[in-house]
Amino acid sequence: MDSNSDTMAQITDELRPDTKARVEKVINSNIARTLGFSFVESGTDYCIARLHRSDGVLNSNGRVNGGVISAFIDKVATAAAWANNVNGTGSRGTTISLTVNYMSAGAKTDLIGAARVSRRGGSVVFVTVDVHDEDGGFVAQGLATYKLNPKPH
Repeated sequence: MDSNSDTMAQITDELRPDTKARVEKVINSNIARTLGFSFVESGTDYCIARLHRSDGVLNSNGRVNGGVISAFIDKVATAAAWANNVNGTGSRGTTISLTVNYMSAGAKTDLIGAARVSRRGGSVVFVTVDVHDEDGGFVAQGLATYKLNPKPH
């Protein structure tokens, strides 16, 4: 099996129920619910979520606020970092770096964020997040570095 086939096999792996529940919990946290984020799907090293467009997240031009998009990218990246069966249930983690590049105005539709782990290196996880509108327009891309810590002793 070549390395591309290995990668595809890893992507399609099913998450254990406890791992998937933890990923969903990240997307369904209090702040995420307040901002209108919802879980769509996940698998090994990826997560997809939706940012529901509502009056509370719009800027004065009627577009989704850039800060809300940044928070959305952070949450979806965090969920992808946790979307791996090797993470212990007592582990902790935090975002240590987040870069957001805005490609276009924050659309007049819901936004979809697709996060994929680019690399796992020990306790550091690198994640890329692409945000598109419902018409396929490229709204933003985020690069997140996330630190996973094993369960404290």
